[in-house]
Amino acid sequence: MTTAPSQDGPFHTRQQAAAAFADWLTTQHAAEALTHTLDVLGVPLGAFDHAVIGELAELDPLTVAIVTSWLYRTARDQPRP
Repeated sequence: MTTAPSQDGPFHTRQQAAAAFADWLTTQHAAEALTHTLDVLGVPLGAFDHAVIGELAELDPLTVAIVTSWLYRTARDQPRP
C-alpha cells in the first residue's frame, strides 16, 4: 500500500499539489492513503465510511490526497503523550 505523506505542503495551486502527488495519484492509492491515515489516527470506519472514501477518490483523487495531507500534517505536528 502507498500512504500519503505530507508531500511538503501547504500547496498554493492545484498544479503544485498535482506535481507533489503525481507519483502515486490514482483512485486506489488515494482511497488507501486516506483509509490508512484515518486508521493511524484511531478513527473507526464502517462499511459506509469505506464506500464514501472510495466514491470521493473516484470523483477527485487529488482532493482526497490533499485532505489526507492535512490529516497527516496535523497528526505529525501534534505532540505525542
